[in-house]
Amino acid sequence: MILKELDPFHGGDEQAFAARISADRMAYYLRRYYRRSDTVDVLNGLRIRSGGSMARIDHLLLHAHGMLVIEREDISGRVLIDDDGNWTSVDDGGRELVLGSPITRAYVQALLLKAFLDKRVRQKGFFDNLELDVLVVVADDAQIEWPQTGQLVEVCN
Repeated sequence: MILKELDPFHGGDEQAFAARISADRMAYYLRRYYRRSDTVDVLNGLRIRSGGSMARIDHLLLHAHGMLVIEREDISGRVLIDDDGNWTSVDDGGRELVLGSPITRAYVQALLLKAFLDKRVRQKGFFDNLELDVLVVVADDAQIEWPQTGQLVEVCN
């Protein structure tokens, strides 16, 4: 079931427009697959403030065993992932842009969400055994150069 759709888009620059198209596309696929589901709930474009920090979760799936945070990386072209999990995007001109680790960002967002939920229940530790998984989704045309350790299970393209 879809519990939250994306918020309305009020315009922006070309990059914001491209990011919105990517968000719409992912929300479309989630809606198509889970709209009638009794076992999985979907929240798109979730923003949560906890302890002075803001979690911006692209897509959140809630299921009987826990939660899945989906982080979209709106990149195309060549992407290098080093052994520490940091990503570098390389454009056609060979310029590199260090992106950090979207996997780590997704886990931090999941932990912020958990902290937010922990503050709102009377039974402390209620969410301690909650399964928190992350998935980083990149465009189909992204050419990923994996680290020497091999493909990462948290990355889907």
